[in-house]
Amino acid sequence: MRYVSPYEVDTTLDSIVKDFVNSSEVLILPEENSVFVSEIFHWYRNVFNSEDKLLGFVKQYTVDNSKKRFLETEKELCISYLIYDWNLNN
Repeated sequence: MRYVSPYEVDTTLDSIVKDFVNSSEVLILPEENSVFVSEIFHWYRNVFNSEDKLLGFVKQYTVDNSKKRFLETEKELCISYLIYDWNLNN
């Protein structure tokens, strides 16, 4: 962890979220018509209120354009939650 000035908070948080969404904690699998997201998204599901908002959030931070297009065009996605790896906290 490092000090972040007040002027850097937004860009730093955006960068952290982008790294997270593009890690193994979010898997977008067009060939299976599925999206697997970290269990953290399930814990905070009241923040998103719907699967559409969750997918919009994931799409916003996805850097792979083909996966982003898949999220934009596919209407019947299967969303599943990955088991959280508590070892990440060490």
